Amino acid sequence: MGRSIRLLIVALFGLFATGSGLAAQTTERVDRIIPFRDGGRVELKNFSGHVRITGTDRDAVVIRAVRRAIQDRLARVKLEIRESPSLIEIVANQLHRTWRDWFRSDRSDVIETDFEIDVPRDTDLTVRAFSSPVAIERVRGDHDVGTFSGDVEVRLSASATADVEFRSESGRLSSDEPLVFRHRNRRRLAAVLNDTDRTQHRTQLRFKTFSGDVTLRR
Repeated sequence: MGRSIRLLIVALFGLFATGSGLAAQTTERVDRIIPFRDGGRVELKNFSGHVRITGTDRDAVVIRAVRRAIQDRLARVKLEIRESPSLIEIVANQLHRTWRDWFRSDRSDVIETDFEIDVPRDTDLTVRAFSSPVAIERVRGDHDVGTFSGDVEVRLSASATADVEFRSESGRLSSDEPLVFRHRNRRRLAAVLNDTDRTQHRTQLRFKTFSGDVTLRR
């Protein structure tokens, strides 16, 4: 067998081996319904994958998660949900490492996880993500959202009033409604959305990104 033919066979074997490795990726679904009332807080930590959080009239938090990785990684890295009467914590990449893991050639711990989460409308939110785009809709509680490169879109009611704080290295903030700026420089701005002279409570919207953009929608 000639050298060129042997090289071709080796290349084809490598191609098929790579394809079979990709085919070995597994999808895992997690569904939970947790009784929960207005006024509590939901905290989410995710690395990659889409996040959508929607406010509803139900007295419950509904979590629908789709996790994608090779089977071995799904077994090692867990989705953990911790609950109390006023706080639900969701951690997408909770690693349970054993001594054998220190000798693995592939020690990646990242699980790509898509979340669809329903919460009572007056729930406060804390979201920390790396490259996850985050969409929040019809939630009246305070928002504290931090991403590295994931964009954030928040849809508010037409009557919502809010104190807005945005910090970023290179991301941008845009709003469908005019903002009254209280402080503004290259990396930080503070503003009021739908500013009125009324003393009613204003929602606190805090965003921090490295390069992700934030959009406030009506």
